[in-house]
Amino acid sequence: DPSGRLYTNRGYHLKLNENDSISGILEDNKFDLKIVGDFLILSNENKSSRFNLTFGYEQFEYPSKIIHTISKNKSGLTYNPSVRSGNDIALSCVNLNDGSLLWSAPIPSKYNWNSLVNLNDSVVLIAAGGLHGININKGVIWSYTATTAQKISNALTFSPFNSPTFSQFYFPVNTSREESQITQIASNILVSDDAIYFAAKDKMIGVDKAGKLIWEVDMAKYPISDCWLFDTKDNVLLLNFGFAQYNDNTVLYGKPFILAFDKKTGNVTLEKNEESFGNIIDFETIRGAKILANKNQIIKISDDLTVETLIDLVESKYGRFLEFVDGTKYFVEKEGFFVPLNFINDNVVYFKSDHGKVFGLSNKDIEYEYHFTELYTFSKKVGNKILIAQKNKTLLISENYELLYTFNCGEIPTVLKDKIYFGEGRLLHIVNENELK
Repeated sequence: DPSGRLYTNRGYHLKLNENDSISGILEDNKFDLKIVGDFLILSNENKSSRFNLTFGYEQFEYPSKIIHTISKNKSGLTYNPSVRSGNDIALSCVNLNDGSLLWSAPIPSKYNWNSLVNLNDSVVLIAAGGLHGININKGVIWSYTATTAQKISNALTFSPFNSPTFSQFYFPVNTSREESQITQIASNILVSDDAIYFAAKDKMIGVDKAGKLIWEVDMAKYPISDCWLFDTKDNVLLLNFGFAQYNDNTVLYGKPFILAFDKKTGNVTLEKNEESFGNIIDFETIRGAKILANKNQIIKISDDLTVETLIDLVESKYGRFLEFVDGTKYFVEKEGFFVPLNFINDNVVYFKSDHGKVFGLSNKDIEYEYHFTELYTFSKKVGNKILIAQKNKTLLISENYELLYTFNCGEIPTVLKDKIYFGEGRLLHIVNENELK
């Protein structure tokens, strides 16, 4: 309001038709948008509504937030406070058409979900206080409990880890309303060949795709935190990162270490507690190798599970390490062409520092150095053309990396068929790609 004392988070959603006309403008406070077949679902933190896909008006409001939608049977997963399982809210599956309850299951909301994986057309795997197999039409078909969260009262330290890296491996879902709780003390769900693997604070399990337990390993002696599982030829590699989640924050918790488990027996085939890992800032995989960085070093874990330091990061020379960058998604001008960094050399580890530079590490030496203002980031594909952007400029280049058109705009566009849409404040600019010369 004009006094500045009161504020409400509201905005607009609308439908843009193929002829660039707009229909269905509606003011609302729900911004999380999903399209499931003919259903348009908009959500905020507490509730979801179904809107008419053609005209945009609200048709139905669900009593709680739809946290996951299932296209095959047009249903949604939600935690409705009125549907209970013991002392906790039960997971409900509702018909998206009318909100009617299809089934409920005792999958806890109070620990958050570590991961969700579609095993096949009818079975979904959820990691929440354990590992659960769910038939989308019937509910839970098998379940293993495990500790994935912990109440805590002591002071915590923020982790410097580059949070967007999480999305490369799994997508945690916030479902808990508990306070003073550390969550994500567990792994992603790894599906490999005919088996499923999952690690938590108290145990590591391998089950077959029917949910039958193959093996279980006691993990109580290891300082488990957020950990990621990777498939190797004969083993499952567990890389423990030494951090976890506290509310919306990533905090230091546990210690970094490496374990490997025999796929068939669960026997521990490798155990390394690496003090040199320190506080991990970022992580990436390159041709099977796992690359870690802390503020002092970049470390490589090879396919044969050997560990080596690639480079010592002297801050006065390189600046403070910020994050790894993908050499296929950063472009630089070379002799009139705009080429990805990996086009120049695809055997390089690229990283960004707070000096405003991107460095290329090859064979333990820095062979490439770019100022960040020189670089363009991949934005969108437009047919066989590519949009790349930097702060105040977006370029359209050909598949042969030739410059075709320059837009004096750094906004990330939306591309639909042969049209490019740029948002600028409250304006929407529409460009027909076929008309660009």
